[in-house]
Amino acid sequence: MLDYAITLFGLQINLFEALGAIVGIIYLLLEYKAHPWLWFFGLLMPLFYLYLFFDQHLYANAAINVYYVWASIYGILCWRGIIGSKKKEESPISSMPSNALWPILGSVAAITIALTLVLQWLGESEVAWLDGFTAALNIVGMFMLAKGWYQQWICWIIVEPVMVVMSILTGMYPTSVMYMVYCVIAVMGYLRWKREYLSNKR
Repeated sequence: MLDYAITLFGLQINLFEALGAIVGIIYLLLEYKAHPWLWFFGLLMPLFYLYLFFDQHLYANAAINVYYVWASIYGILCWRGIIGSKKKEESPISSMPSNALWPILGSVAAITIALTLVLQWLGESEVAWLDGFTAALNIVGMFMLAKGWYQQWICWIIVEPVMVVMSILTGMYPTSVMYMVYCVIAVMGYLRWKREYLSNKR
């Protein structure tokens, strides 16, 4: 890990990781507000966590940070109305079509199994199933976010408590604090986005 650390309350805090966590919290606050600038931070945050997760042998979560870059570009194009049916002036918040539920659940299951098998084959991850499952939810959640579906928050509500535990177990304390904040904002974000969607639908 990049060696820029300080000791705080008896814990070794990596400053590179702390900066990444700050960027992550800004990203989530912008997501909560459905602000288009979230995609800029969505491009910035993977630069930190690609390295940080790889350093902790959380290879699935490291690899999806490459996907995050692609998803952020896709999200920018969707939210600006460049691709898809949504017009630029419309609210980015919408609802997931009912016929998308089973493909979404199937994707989470398939990606989890595939990533876990790869991680077990590599033999370096001590939490292969958790790494695979959280990575799968992150992949699907980012796709749903790009589409503007308010149900995307459900992915984060499920995954963030797991990420808190994984971060603590691997000594990534600033990241664990970031995910604790994510837990709270994910619930608030779901309620806010759903309320705004229903309000715009009237």
